[in-house]
Amino acid sequence: PFAFFMERLLIAARNITQQVLGTFAMFVAVYLVLWAVHPAFRLVNTGIIILLGFIIMALALLVISIVTIKFNEQLKEYQERTMGVHTADVSRLSTLGAAFGLGISNMRRRKLRTALTCVTLVLLSFTVLSFTSVRTYLRANIIPQPQKPAYPGILVRDRVWGPLEMPTVGLLTNQYGRRAIVAPRGWLTSTNLEKRIFIDLFTIGPSPSRYTVNALLGLSPQEPFVTGLDRFLVPGGRWFRPGEEEVCILPLPIAEKLGIGPEDAGKRQVEMFGHRFTVVGLLREEALAEFKDLDGEVLTPVDYSLLKPETLRQIQELQQSKLKLGATSTTVLLEEYKHFLPTEILILPYEMLLNLGGTLRSVALRFSNPEEVKGVVREMMNRFEVSAYAVHEGRVFLYSSIGMTAFSGLADVMIPLFIAALIVLNTMLGAVHERIREIGIFSAIGLAPAHISMLFLAEASVFGNIGVILGYLLGQVVAKVLTHYGWLAGLSLNYSSLSAVGVALIVLLTVLLSTLYPARKAAQMAVPDVERKWRLPQPEGDEMRLRLPFMLTGGDSLACNMFLKEFFDAYVDYTGGEFYTDAVELTPLETEHGRGYLLRMRLWLAPYDLGVSQVLEMRTTPTEEGHVYQVDIVLHRLSGDLTSWRKTNWLFINLLRKQFLIWRTISLPRKREYERQGREFLALEVA
Repeated sequence: PFAFFMERLLIAARNITQQVLGTFAMFVAVYLVLWAVHPAFRLVNTGIIILLGFIIMALALLVISIVTIKFNEQLKEYQERTMGVHTADVSRLSTLGAAFGLGISNMRRRKLRTALTCVTLVLLSFTVLSFTSVRTYLRANIIPQPQKPAYPGILVRDRVWGPLEMPTVGLLTNQYGRRAIVAPRGWLTSTNLEKRIFIDLFTIGPSPSRYTVNALLGLSPQEPFVTGLDRFLVPGGRWFRPGEEEVCILPLPIAEKLGIGPEDAGKRQVEMFGHRFTVVGLLREEALAEFKDLDGEVLTPVDYSLLKPETLRQIQELQQSKLKLGATSTTVLLEEYKHFLPTEILILPYEMLLNLGGTLRSVALRFSNPEEVKGVVREMMNRFEVSAYAVHEGRVFLYSSIGMTAFSGLADVMIPLFIAALIVLNTMLGAVHERIREIGIFSAIGLAPAHISMLFLAEASVFGNIGVILGYLLGQVVAKVLTHYGWLAGLSLNYSSLSAVGVALIVLLTVLLSTLYPARKAAQMAVPDVERKWRLPQPEGDEMRLRLPFMLTGGDSLACNMFLKEFFDAYVDYTGGEFYTDAVELTPLETEHGRGYLLRMRLWLAPYDLGVSQVLEMRTTPTEEGHVYQVDIVLHRLSGDLTSWRKTNWLFINLLRKQFLIWRTISLPRKREYERQGREFLALEVA
């Protein structure tokens, strides 16, 4: 739009070829300025693709519009041949183009005022762009949880048990390692959430045996100091030691299947993935089946294959979107998780699990001083975009941090915004005052007050568009110059896409809101001291009489009646529209001033469940002048309550009035054809 507006404002070519070339030249000029000053073009090697993409898009839209216009024209011609011309619609695009064209022509006539207003809006855009920015911040949500705390500390995990980023453990250890024990947990499960993996374990010894598990759980040597899981070890075994890798802990049911007893701890080995793991301990089943972490769930990995398909689909979408725990609709997903049984997993050291391809799934922190938990978790929410379960005051709370964006510095530019709004308001009020005669002409040729107000809103949109684009270009040029000469050492201006969109919306809203009052005044000046909304007259019993504000002359009286008969005949026994008709009759009507015409029919009005039916008599009678005819409507209510009859007739009479307006647009040869058809029809009726 900017390139088109600038071509119309600066060049205003007479023929279409020059207009296209001028618009393209403006677009290329803006592109070259951005290419020279915008840093994004330094980050890509094929910046010319952007220009080519816009050209291809413009050509594609042109072809699509041509095909659409031709198709609509063919449909309209077919409709006119079969049903006549009974609809009239103005192209929205052509109306919008005419409004912009009138607005730009008015701007060209008053060059100085246009230039000053554009300079004001350009400076406003540059000011808002320079002194406001889009900043991101974290907002914490706190939700109490019903479960009892297993230990005084914090549990960090993803909302759908998705993998956490690997640096998470290092960050938490560096930040809180002196005050808390940090214990990471990892899983190795199927990458396809709908299926399980099968991992074979083989015992090493004179009587080898095999067992298949479906997941691997990685725990660190610090785990007993956080959750105390070592108390569930069968006597004779031990937990992992720092630095150990090729060791494992077997759940007791699996050890029994493999023939490994408590006395074999530290002696027997199992083979998996080509590695031999020494069994250092056996863990009782209740440690994995009954012990609940701070989130109220067991420590074993989640078995996604057992979830409902719709729940699994939601989890996959949430994992892809990287959403965190505590956001909308989280509770339902959390309650539906199914975990692997103790008989389906093997426990390995955390570091070894990562070497085999596992991922980090949660981190537990236990604090020696429980009073520190509340302050630490709040600090964590302010610094990291994570979700955590924390224990304080003897209860478990779910903390989740959500990244938010907001404009900063907007309050500093409120005064420039207010001044610019007053300037635009004054400019548009002046435009309304100067164009009083034009407003009267627009009203005389049939423009509605709403259309006249839209002319001024379109002109304001041109001002806003030019101000935003030129202000953004000015900001980019100034930023380039300041950066090149080092005048802003240590500072950088941020003209990012999100900031630019925000500035554009602010400036456009300022311009349009400042134009609403002048546009309203222009609409009021178009039809002063006149009731703008047409009203039905009060009925007298079951009869309503009204005179339409249309006059017909000469042969047009018969032609118009034939035109309306054709319209009503199309609704005979047709219940898909606003009404349907029956027994449509056109007969001559003798009056004291000469022959007139009576169009009579029976009508049922929508909505049909109200049961409203009536008889319509439209009398076209000559006045005292003889060749001028007036149109009177008489409605006789047959069924339906009075209130429904009045409401449905308001819509029906509006449709009838629109048919008279369409009649004014019909060509003279077509009117003569309707007159000929009317004479033939009445001759047949008389015969």
